[in-house]
Formats: sequence, C-alpha cells, structure tokens
Amino acid sequence: MQWPRRAAPAGWCLGAALWGLASCTSVVPEALRGEVDRGLTYAQLAQDPEGYRGHIVVVGGEVLRVRPAGRDLELTLTERPLSPVDQSPMLGRASGGDLVVQVPGAARAEFREGFAVTVVGVVLGRESAEDPASAPRLEARHIQVWPVGAVELPARPQW
Repeated sequence: MQWPRRAAPAGWCLGAALWGLASCTSVVPEALRGEVDRGLTYAQLAQDPEGYRGHIVVVGGEVLRVRPAGRDLELTLTERPLSPVDQSPMLGRASGGDLVVQVPGAARAEFREGFAVTVVGVVLGRESAEDPASAPRLEARHIQVWPVGAVELPARPQW
C-alpha cells in the first residue's frame, strides 16, 4: 500500500506538534529547571541520601501520611515512577520505597492520604540520622497535586 504524498507531510507536522506539546509539559518551575538533577534515580537516592544532600530532584509518589511539623507539613510518600508524558506518578506501578517530604508553610487541607503528587525538592539527607535504613528526606520547592479517581470508567463497555 502506498500513502498519498500529502499524508506524509501532514503526519510529520502532527508528530512535531505533539512532540512540541509534550516537551512543554513540565511540572518543574522554569526557575528550577536548570538546577534539577535529572540523572538521579530514586534507587540511587534511597541508597545514599546523605551523598546527594543539596541536589534538587523530581520524584513522584502517593501520599501515605500527612503530619503537622510546627509551621510546616511532613508528607510520607510511597515513591512511584513518573509518567514520561506529564510527569504524573504512575500509581499502578511498583514502589521503589518511601520518602519524607517537608513542605514549608503548607496547610493540611492541601494534602490528603491517597493523593498523587510530583515533588521538586532539595535532598536533606535521611529521615533519621541514627537509622541508616531510614527513608530519604526532601524539602519541597514545588509540589504538583494530581487528581486521583476523578474519572471512573465503567467496569464493562456500555454498548
């Protein structure tokens, strides 16, 4: 089968437009984009949080616990891999482990258990300096909260 000559340029234009839109979708604020360590994986961070102290990372997760910590909030997340399309956490995927995120000046009502979030944060080290197996600790610089369960699909097709 041979495609009409006009279909190829139209396909290239559509592909370029979609690629351009996908590359524009970033939850990382423009002011932080040059500072983010994109090569640092959660597995590397979990293995040596002290070694990455001061690095700015992007991680996704599901909120397990929200706890007030003075004027801040402390979120405990279970890490989830990020979608390559919009950097939202892929909730059905296996977790790499937990992490703790300190959210300066946040109101408790902004976060609930079960929320999906993408965090841009600075690595502070481990949750507990005494426990070498404790979770990595971040200070949030930006958090994107994603809608979870907003669209419910029927269990079977309705036709």
